[in-house]
Amino acid sequence: MQRLASEFIGELDARGVNIRVGLVTFASGVKRKVFDMNTYTNVSEIREAIWSLKISRGTTRAHYVLLYVRTAMLTPEAGDRPDVPNVVILLSDGYWSDRTETIVSIN
Repeated sequence: MQRLASEFIGELDARGVNIRVGLVTFASGVKRKVFDMNTYTNVSEIREAIWSLKISRGTTRAHYVLLYVRTAMLTPEAGDRPDVPNVVILLSDGYWSDRTETIVSIN
């Protein structure tokens, strides 16, 4: 997953897309906020932070992380810009522990 995330960020940078990236890890709930959208200003720092991650194991309770992202990361204090659309990319093993709660939290 780290390679995918790093390559994705690099591709956006190569296309000249002006982005801000925040990262949180999760397994059986939110593990930790790695960095906010206003922590790093260049792609090499973001990619380095991605590669330094230690992968967590546990159940995939995606609805917890989506709620956390909405309430703690998509805020002006964390670097959110009200005039720019938000995009959340969730990488997981694909087996959500509670599918119904996850679908509800997406909406």
